[in-house]
Amino acid sequence: MTTAAGPSKAALYTTHLRNDLFPAIQAAREGIARLEWDISEYKDVISRLANVRLRSTTEPEETLTELGGGIWVDARIQDTSSVTLDIGLDIHMELSVQDAIAYSTKRISVLEKKKDVLTKRMEGLEWQVEQFNGAIAQADNGVHESVR
Repeated sequence: MTTAAGPSKAALYTTHLRNDLFPAIQAAREGIARLEWDISEYKDVISRLANVRLRSTTEPEETLTELGGGIWVDARIQDTSSVTLDIGLDIHMELSVQDAIAYSTKRISVLEKKKDVLTKRMEGLEWQVEQFNGAIAQADNGVHESVR
């Protein structure tokens, strides 16, 4: 409802919900989903590295390796005593399997902390939505009462 003085409180609150709070909640949900996927990937890496560690390092490892663009090739890794970590910007670092497991474990911890922060942010945003919905209901009741 719009009055001579401008949009009603309910209209302003609704606009804030649509333009600010709902998109922020959606962004938080998407961020949480990405973090959960990354966490599951690191857990999978730890499981695979643990299996490599249990086998003899002289025994070749057979695996599929992506060449890029969704094209895969069978590969045989001769020495599984170390792995290579891509740290970005085309920089790679060789790690022992144990160090790679430790790195992955620390990375999971960091990602879980980020997820906790994002989850708390989303909960705060959802609380704000509830408050604005209550304010909209009150503003609507005030309009209806004054019309009677």
